[in-house]
Amino acid sequence: MQDIAFPELSCYLLPGHTTTPADALAEARLAEELGLGKVWLSERFDVKDAGVICAAALAVTSRLRVATAATNIHTRHALVLATMCASLHYLSGGRFELGLARGVGIRNQLMGLPGVGNAQLAEGVELLRKLWRGETVMGYEGSMGKLPYVNMGSWMKADIPIHFVGFGPASLRFAGATMPGIPGIVVGHNERIGWGITAGRADTQDLYVEQRHPEHPTWFRAGDEWTPAIVLHEEIQVRSQAKPHLEEVIVTRHGPLINGLVAAHSPEGGAPQALPDLALRWSGHEPSASMRGLLDVLVPRGGKALVARVQAEARVPVIGHLEGVCHVYVDRDADADMARRHTAVFLELLKGEGFAQPNPRPMFPNPPGLLRLEPFTEGLCVQVMHIGPYATEPETVARLRAFAAEHDYQSHGRHHEIYLSDPRRVDPARWKTVIRQPMELNPV
Repeated sequence: MQDIAFPELSCYLLPGHTTTPADALAEARLAEELGLGKVWLSERFDVKDAGVICAAALAVTSRLRVATAATNIHTRHALVLATMCASLHYLSGGRFELGLARGVGIRNQLMGLPGVGNAQLAEGVELLRKLWRGETVMGYEGSMGKLPYVNMGSWMKADIPIHFVGFGPASLRFAGATMPGIPGIVVGHNERIGWGITAGRADTQDLYVEQRHPEHPTWFRAGDEWTPAIVLHEEIQVRSQAKPHLEEVIVTRHGPLINGLVAAHSPEGGAPQALPDLALRWSGHEPSASMRGLLDVLVPRGGKALVARVQAEARVPVIGHLEGVCHVYVDRDADADMARRHTAVFLELLKGEGFAQPNPRPMFPNPPGLLRLEPFTEGLCVQVMHIGPYATEPETVARLRAFAAEHDYQSHGRHHEIYLSDPRRVDPARWKTVIRQPMELNPV
């Protein structure tokens, strides 16, 4: 197979409207002859169906990647859209890519379709990826409608790239960066607020030396007993590689073994020596509620209320969580220099369970002098005293919200925390934290 000369270059097929869709075949062949890496196809509801034209372009080429730019998440049933994309993927040997857009507002109205927001885009993408992984979606009811039971077959393993296509001002202002597995933008901004995360100088990882059973290589010592590890066989799809890379992962009670990622120890003047079995325990592998606050921004559930609160109350950063990963929101009218100073001071002062020792050489010699108190009105709240480490707070928060629900109240915004104990001097089991949740009456 001939290499692609210009993989970073691409062009549109059939730009705008057309009455001769067969022109796409010659255009696709020419794009491949010129060495372009990709062609894009917009969709029109006449003779320019995305699935049909993409299939034709893929059929007359052998190296060119073909992508929609764009089709909409809501003009086809989720299973129908997933089937179209999977068919194009397997038809072409993995050369199809899906570009999604919200659609044009006036056309949605004329077709009797609701508008598409961030929540529907995120949920729709997650549904597509589940189906392409061969998973079954059962009992779903959300922005993509009702899906009592949908499945494409457990053999399905289609890794199809997805693009977000935006041309309106709101879409273009919503920009940033993300990571695999996160349904949204982790670090970014829209027209009103910017958000990001920081590790908070947290010590969230530990290495454990494991003792392997001499006769059973996947059993490891746990006190006076031997316990079996979990053995996973991961298939990693690599672009331009016909077969997936196979990786065996052994997971002990502490976490996955990482010896394959660590070089052998070489004493000075001696031969390399193999390291003992090392298991990595990381807070990111364990259940956590820390992403919920991020999703409230990425997939707004009452996003306007969040923006209003940031505008009214946050002229300095708003720290979202204290689980090692802190979410920071800064209003566009904030004093940027003050925001940076406050955040830096907060990180210098941040101590407690899971965090490293404080910096012996702090960035500021007198941090408290840079802090200030800004009062704000929380409104109706329910609160509780949490006693124990921060890691057990989600259970207390869940009980607090259940209590409110029993009295016909619902959560309004995110909960706040008031720290009454000095984590430098008090045992974590005795830490006292007031958890306060703003509330509002359930609508009748």
